[in-house]
Amino acid sequence: MDTGSEKVSLPVGLYTATGSHTIHFHQLQRGTSDRIRNKGSTSAPATRPT
Repeated sequence: MDTGSEKVSLPVGLYTATGSHTIHFHQLQRGTSDRIRNKGSTSAPATRPT
């Protein structure tokens, strides 16, 4: 009798990190999966001292 469930073994290796990395996440539009591009806040431009 076949129950449709079988056990599978997968070898997994763990490694130490070689450096620090920044993780970035992208927001996707539901339905189209297009990337949402958020515009940053605008502030007054920096002025140079004279």
